Amino acid sequence: MKSNTKRFVNLVLFTGVLLVSLVGCGGGGGGGGTPAPTPTIPDANPMGYYTNTGTATVKQTDNTTDLPITDLEAMVYNNRLMMMSVVNNLMYDITISKITGNDYTGTATIYTDGQNPVANVPVTGTIITGSSISGTLTGTGAGNGTFNLIYATSNSQVAAVSRIVNTSPTWTGRIGVVDPTVQYQFGIDSTGLLYDNNPIFQGYFRGCAMDGTVSALSNTSLYSVAVTVTGCTPVASVDGDYTGLAATQDGTDVILAMTLTKTDDSHSVSGNFHR
Repeated sequence: MKSNTKRFVNLVLFTGVLLVSLVGCGGGGGGGGTPAPTPTIPDANPMGYYTNTGTATVKQTDNTTDLPITDLEAMVYNNRLMMMSVVNNLMYDITISKITGNDYTGTATIYTDGQNPVANVPVTGTIITGSSISGTLTGTGAGNGTFNLIYATSNSQVAAVSRIVNTSPTWTGRIGVVDPTVQYQFGIDSTGLLYDNNPIFQGYFRGCAMDGTVSALSNTSLYSVAVTVTGCTPVASVDGDYTGLAATQDGTDVILAMTLTKTDDSHSVSGNFHR
């Protein structure tokens, strides 16, 4: 009798241990395991030139009437996004403050006809590396609306000063004036020296001379530009140091897009310059 009782107790103990083991192992696939981690999206890289077929819809000065834009282009390097519409004489200098995955935030300073800056306009949007940048501006006028930029196929061609040397004829384009026949001219030599060639006599940039340097940014399609503007009359406040970015629009290197802002953020120089 004692033997049977002992066997019964041992059986009960064995069964209890077995049940505890099964529970500890998740019941053989009963859903008690550690959940798989959520994949992390790497932060997008916006660097490059964005072709002049980008679009935007912002407001005119009345902050009510739409201003459609179909020639939006941009250059992005590090945390600086410089965007312009040559047709509308608009330039946006955007500081990207944060990129998380494909989302970004920043602030814009917006120039109309190279002057009248509106600063600290909030910008939010999405970056798809090697494809596009979209954004929403939550200010007023040209700072109220949305935009979409298109990554250029020419980004596969690395920048080199030799590609943009142009001394005779020089680079020619419109700066700070509505009249397309009024053209400013500057040259770039083989050392990257940018020099004034033919000042214009209309608009806020009239009488100005622009001299400085252009250098290729390593492993990009972009150029860094630093110039000093002098001799502006009658608006002497335009004089000063400017920095910014440049890129050729495509592999033919016949159009140079350039965006510059004065170091005190009071004025900008931007345009498309032709050989």
